Amino acid sequence: MVGHTGNFKAAVEACESVDKSLGKIVDVANLNDYVTIIIADHGNCEIMINSDGSENTRIQ
Repeated sequence: MVGHTGNFKAAVEACESVDKSLGKIVDVANLNDYVTIIIADHGNCEIMINSDGSENTRIQ
């Protein structure tokens, strides 16, 4: 839900944390001959700031 807060710094930290954790999971899965499929229902971090500089806390 961090993408809906309008807090860009928190969103970047959340993305970096997920990226780091998923990297570890995928590495271990590959070592054990597993296939990983990563899916998500949607994002919001890529459109947190509107063109006028205001926070976009929901998709319109």
